[in-house]
Amino acid sequence: MDVGNRLRESRLAQGYSLEQVEEATKIRSKYIEALENEEYHLLPGEVYVVAFMRNYAKYLGLDDEELVQQYRAQQSPPTPEISQEDYTEKPKRRKRREIRRKPRKGKPRTLSYVIVASIIFLAVIAFAAMNSDKSSKPDTAQQPGVGQEDRLPDTDIGEQDDNDGLDGNLPNEDPDQPQQVELVLSVVEDRCWMNIEVDGQTEFSGIASAGEIKEFIGQERIYIELGNAGVVEVQLNGENLGTLAPRNHVYRTEFTVQQG
Repeated sequence: MDVGNRLRESRLAQGYSLEQVEEATKIRSKYIEALENEEYHLLPGEVYVVAFMRNYAKYLGLDDEELVQQYRAQQSPPTPEISQEDYTEKPKRRKRREIRRKPRKGKPRTLSYVIVASIIFLAVIAFAAMNSDKSSKPDTAQQPGVGQEDRLPDTDIGEQDDNDGLDGNLPNEDPDQPQQVELVLSVVEDRCWMNIEVDGQTEFSGIASAGEIKEFIGQERIYIELGNAGVVEVQLNGENLGTLAPRNHVYRTEFTVQQG
């Protein structure tokens, strides 16, 4: 049985409605319904899918770790099968190539060598004749007044731009560098005390329980302090960093625009 049907049948067997589950878990009913229908694209991202699935499974009394593993196995692409023909075809091709490399027996090569040597000999004679013809002609390039014109090239030096077409206003910002810090903290299980400061101002200080997601946006930096870092998954500028420390460990760090 797939993950979605297991969640739905367990909820119906216990007589819970979507509204009751939403009130108990603090997960919106549309996300609960998306988990049951396995429409994972309707959730904000991978971190939210795993966090909501764990919280929902625990509420129904199911093994959350087993469900998450089953979900991840369903998302993995199947391994392509290799037929027996793939193993038998390659040796045949190698055999044909080896046969082509074998020299043909009984064909004389003396005539080919004579032809190649004659071509090289004729080419040497022709090259020597061309050089002899060039050396017999007078060198007019070094005789003044013969076939030369005393004039300057048609280049207007006075109109050249010292900057070679550059106006001097170079951009100072890297277009690939993020202009702000976007941080998402998801409590996947248990609970965690956290203190969050955005651009020097305290945005949140308190306890977040499993299933809660905190989002912060800073223009320069975001400082975080987690009392139970092993239960909090961190997403920075759309990149999932996972947990930053083991369970029951205090972790402090700061994310800046330059780090992004």
